[in-house]
Amino acid sequence: MKPRPPFKFADLAMNLLSFALAGSCSFFAGYMILRLQGMDNPPADLGLYFPDAGKQHSANQAVLVDPTATGAIDPAPRHAITRQPVAQPYRDESPVRDYRLLSVIDGIAFIEVTTLKGKTILPVSEGSELPGAGVVTVIEKVGGHWRVTAGAETIAAAQ
Repeated sequence: MKPRPPFKFADLAMNLLSFALAGSCSFFAGYMILRLQGMDNPPADLGLYFPDAGKQHSANQAVLVDPTATGAIDPAPRHAITRQPVAQPYRDESPVRDYRLLSVIDGIAFIEVTTLKGKTILPVSEGSELPGAGVVTVIEKVGGHWRVTAGAETIAAAQ
């Protein structure tokens, strides 16, 4: 015959506390549902909608939604999208020592420009000006690596 484990007050208190918490949560949820069903216009921020039983609601009513907002149609063909040059608020008159291509995202190249004053990361696109190099003419992927051509400078991504 197995010996009976000793009585622990902590176990009893934990069980009673868990039952009380579960009961109070259930009571509160039921109270809120009954309270909201009695309202004509429940508050919108609660995320619950209980329509009146006397009103007719039709799921076949037309809903006016912009098809470009839902993604049902493409707003413009891909070949018709023209990229505008990225505006350059950066003006540093110190000479440029080095360029480093960090990444290219959606046609915008992020280039780290090192000058005597420090390093700055500039977003550039085709047609925008890269300080010390000129206007960016080409952003392309060659052999799995990105390359940016601006004036006489060609900046390639690190291997």
